[in-house]
Amino acid sequence: MAKVDKSVLQFGCESRVRDDTYRRSAKDRACENCGNPDAVGAHPRTGQTGGGGLKPGDDLLLFLCTPCHLGPRGQEHGGSRWLARFTLLRILKLSWPEIEPTDATCVFVCTHILYPILRKRYAAWVTKQ
Repeated sequence: MAKVDKSVLQFGCESRVRDDTYRRSAKDRACENCGNPDAVGAHPRTGQTGGGGLKPGDDLLLFLCTPCHLGPRGQEHGGSRWLARFTLLRILKLSWPEIEPTDATCVFVCTHILYPILRKRYAAWVTKQ
């Protein structure tokens, strides 16, 4: 079957960034959630990026230790609620709302607040290299 060049489509198709050097830089970083010095690269998943068994791009990488990466119940992080909570509490230094936000609100926080922050961080890292 022929491969379609999706970059020429009118609606566009975001390409996933793959950067081995950036992923390996996790070993020199502390966990962004708890400060543990043994961080690993974690790809956030909300159903908005990646898909079909594909990880999101490395420009969306979070640096988390293994316990934070696995989450409180030993399940891999990445649900929109976990990411929205992480974004509000750790990145924006805000408090978690009294009323539990809906899944759609959590996905919005990830897509429109967290992802742009992570992409800017990756772009700044690339320019320093």
